[in-house]
Amino acid sequence: MPRFDLITIDAKGVVRRIKGIAHPWKPSMPKAPSGQLLLCYIHQTWKTGEKVKVMNNAIHAVPMNELEAMKKGINDLYALVAEERLRNDANSREPTTKKGVFVDPFFDDDMRDQGIVQFAAIVNKELILPIDVEIIDVEKGKKPYLLPYELEPVLEQLLQTKSERINPYQAFDPVPAKVTMNKNIDHWPEVTTIWKSPVTGQFNTRETTELLSISTYEAEFMREAVQDFEIEGFSPNEKLKEHKHLPWDESRHIGGVELWFTNSGRKRVVVQIRETTVGVPSQTVIAENSIEPTKINTDGTATRITWSPVFCHAGQEYAIVLLTDDADTAVKIAELGKYDAVNSRWVTSQPYQVGVLLSSSNASTWTPHQNFDLTFRLLAAKFTEFFHLFDLGKVTANNTSDLIALTNVEKVGFDTNVEFILIDEEGKENFLSDNLPLALRARISGELTVKVALKGSGEKSPVLYPGLQLVLGNLSESGDYVTRSITAGSNTKITITYDALIPGTADVKAYVQKGVEKWQLVDLTTGKPIGENWVERTHVLTNFNANETRVKLVLSGTVVYRPKVKNLRIIVT
Repeated sequence: MPRFDLITIDAKGVVRRIKGIAHPWKPSMPKAPSGQLLLCYIHQTWKTGEKVKVMNNAIHAVPMNELEAMKKGINDLYALVAEERLRNDANSREPTTKKGVFVDPFFDDDMRDQGIVQFAAIVNKELILPIDVEIIDVEKGKKPYLLPYELEPVLEQLLQTKSERINPYQAFDPVPAKVTMNKNIDHWPEVTTIWKSPVTGQFNTRETTELLSISTYEAEFMREAVQDFEIEGFSPNEKLKEHKHLPWDESRHIGGVELWFTNSGRKRVVVQIRETTVGVPSQTVIAENSIEPTKINTDGTATRITWSPVFCHAGQEYAIVLLTDDADTAVKIAELGKYDAVNSRWVTSQPYQVGVLLSSSNASTWTPHQNFDLTFRLLAAKFTEFFHLFDLGKVTANNTSDLIALTNVEKVGFDTNVEFILIDEEGKENFLSDNLPLALRARISGELTVKVALKGSGEKSPVLYPGLQLVLGNLSESGDYVTRSITAGSNTKITITYDALIPGTADVKAYVQKGVEKWQLVDLTTGKPIGENWVERTHVLTNFNANETRVKLVLSGTVVYRPKVKNLRIIVT
């Protein structure tokens, strides 16, 4: 009897045949089991003269360049649809025979006359006043800014039974020298264009909210809950001295490590914090510093190596890596089953169960030693202030109307924040968030003092990296836009329609070209509110005589009142 079968493949590459249920005239189609990828259907009837039919329905991988081309095509299609909608709207308003139709949804500058100088900017599908900019490098420090802190232990393994050389494999290739480059980062994108739209667009960003995924984060407070403790092995009247949660189970800024050396050797030791891959150190170094032999303690006390704190996430494995090309430099470790003379106890269980000691001759291929653990104390930053103000310097403003603070900021928690403060000569403060534009209510000139406020908690601080750039924008109080050439004729009627947002004293005027350098003002005929303070404005000019023409829109406004125009439609009848 006829039957449908499936050919599937699983994640291990095993190909299977899933048989369906046979039926004389209506065989049922089986379904691919969970975890099986469908490759094809097989339809067979076992009738004389009929061949087996194989229908390929496997999932095909599409190259990224094809996906990008498809995405670009979809965006172009959206632009064409928007333009066509405007064109249809224009046609429905004037059902008579037309000599010329021009529409511009203001997606970009393509519909402008490329041969005429014009200054209005097109941003976010809107025609707006242009902005000229000046870029000032405010701060070129070498270290990131954090809240003031002191280091405290968060993780330690203090048992020590023997000494172990850092370089037991006699690998004498020199440890690479450390070269620190203080990057002069330029955050401003330089665009070569005859229009001011790209520059003005930096001051007109929009925030949209769209649910792409769901994530969890640490709660600021926990509900109160009673905790029960069971304590065994205490002597009579013995008191609980300290309670610790081990291992380290919270995200912290790690600022250093303490090690116990038994031999300082003759060459420097490099100490790193690295990310790990499948339990062994990777090549990604997130913190590093070195110490010279003369600064290493070998008298039984700890040697502290510090660096600018880096944020390490709870639940993620990191590795402490020691590097040297000296054959004698050694540190203390703990060995299972040996006696710790310093702490007067036998090491009867794994000293540090979370990690394991590894060794390598090339800092790339690692060998684990399950019964050894490094003697160390990991240090985290405990921030002594929850709010701190840093003075970054001074800049000079000249008729500035808009501001952007371009920088790299790391906000490690919901309770951390960075805010920039610009104080003018009269003491007035302007507050800026990182990388977000601020449109001022009044122009400012003169010397500005630049400060930054860091807000955090006892265990978390925002990080402001060096390289702050301040973008000073100067809004032009007028801007013009000129269309491409539009077919006209004798005794024609020109209807200009657009949507406008015109607050306060702002204005938009429409002109029609009558000659090479002659423009005729077209009076406003009607204005119809369309919601959210937008108005559909229509200008009509009759008895116009010319073979072709252009339309010019002139926007005027102030720092406070900034006009906007969208959806331009022009009809010549």
